Amino acid sequence: MLKRLSLAAAALVLASACASTTTPVASPGAATPGASPAAPAAGSVTTLNMAASTSWLSEDGLIPDQPKLVLVSAGGNADNSAGFALSCNPDNGSITGRLGKQDATRAGKSAIYKLKTGKATVELDGKFATKGANTDFVFPIETKTVRDIATSTTVTVATDAGDVQWGFVVDPNAAVPAKYVGSLKNFGAEMDSFLVYCNPK
Repeated sequence: MLKRLSLAAAALVLASACASTTTPVASPGAATPGASPAAPAAGSVTTLNMAASTSWLSEDGLIPDQPKLVLVSAGGNADNSAGFALSCNPDNGSITGRLGKQDATRAGKSAIYKLKTGKATVELDGKFATKGANTDFVFPIETKTVRDIATSTTVTVATDAGDVQWGFVVDPNAAVPAKYVGSLKNFGAEMDSFLVYCNPK
């Protein structure tokens, strides 16, 4: 009897030792030691969707201003941007973009945003500038990128923090994970007029 009790005790000690050396199984969603945490998804919850109520308008603006290509609300004009505008220096053909609805506390600071078309992702190296009551992200943009926008069905602009701040779509019903959503309606035709005005004479 004593022998059987000794064998049972030994088995119990051995089982306990094995259990203490097993690797714990991570619960779903728990971080594994040494593993990189999953990157947060780049995107934003849409707070203002203007895809159905905006379109693009060009204006020669040669006297006294510069040619413009502007996202406008229904019935709006090129002096009232709904959030994105391009202007051109006709003396050298350089194009400047202004992306609206920016944080006013960043005025005077610099940043690099990323614009993604169907063909490429380009960096927009710009500064925050206040114009009236609005703060815009102001940046130079290449003619090629403007042309790429015209052939895209969806365009997004991500901030330097990686958030998709602006989205632009051909189809107003298209889902795009951006804070602000505007239309690409008429962009191609209006861009053609804008580039005619924009080219150095």
